[in-house]
Amino acid sequence: PGITTQTVNAVAYTIDGTRHVIFVTRLAVVSVDPADGSELAKTETDLPLATGPVEVGGALLVGAADGTVYVVPKP
Repeated sequence: PGITTQTVNAVAYTIDGTRHVIFVTRLAVVSVDPADGSELAKTETDLPLATGPVEVGGALLVGAADGTVYVVPKP
């Protein structure tokens, strides 16, 4: 009762020797340090996110619920 659940998409990357776990939440792409959970980077969006992240070159692609695709630079 009163508990809300949300599906979170996540991927793990090593970027410039630093390990990142990158999560897609409802309105943000968040990178955290898997060792201690500290936030390494965060990009907020204007639209609810629905897919991703998918790595393409030096960026991550993240899809919004309305079909918009955000290109987020890797942290």
